[in-house]
Amino acid sequence: MDQATYETMLSRLDGGPSQPLDPTTLRCETLGGVQLDPAEAVAVSLIGDFRRVILDGSGVTIDLRRRRLFTGGARLAAQLQRTRCYWPGCWTRTPVYEIDHLRPHAGGGSTNPENGEPACGCHNQTKQRGFTVTRNPAGGLGLTRPDGSILALAA
Repeated sequence: MDQATYETMLSRLDGGPSQPLDPTTLRCETLGGVQLDPAEAVAVSLIGDFRRVILDGSGVTIDLRRRRLFTGGARLAAQLQRTRCYWPGCWTRTPVYEIDHLRPHAGGGSTNPENGEPACGCHNQTKQRGFTVTRNPAGGLGLTRPDGSILALAA
């Protein structure tokens, strides 16, 4: 769940003003894509049954640690960025995918959520064929072909 939704629901539970929620931007779901009621999710978070993940202002999960592979909390944080492979038209869902280093680890890329995105096994290997994936300042992704032309912009 994003911070704005969490704070709105928390205010509602505390008897504050009821601000409208935009259902097209609301994300309150499990890693498997199961939709959750935001009010119930906030209520449960207050008694400690939720794992909390902090996102920066552009919606990218904060850095948790430096490692070669995305494991533990770093893997979970990267998984929370999306529920499907980032490649346009690919619908592979969690937990089938891998976490792809946008800037390869061998090239100095760090193992943190800002440099990681969920990808299926096939699309995780595209950089070995000359494709590049970059994150723009707003948190979206750009995919570039080996010849330098833009393949697509992923949300």
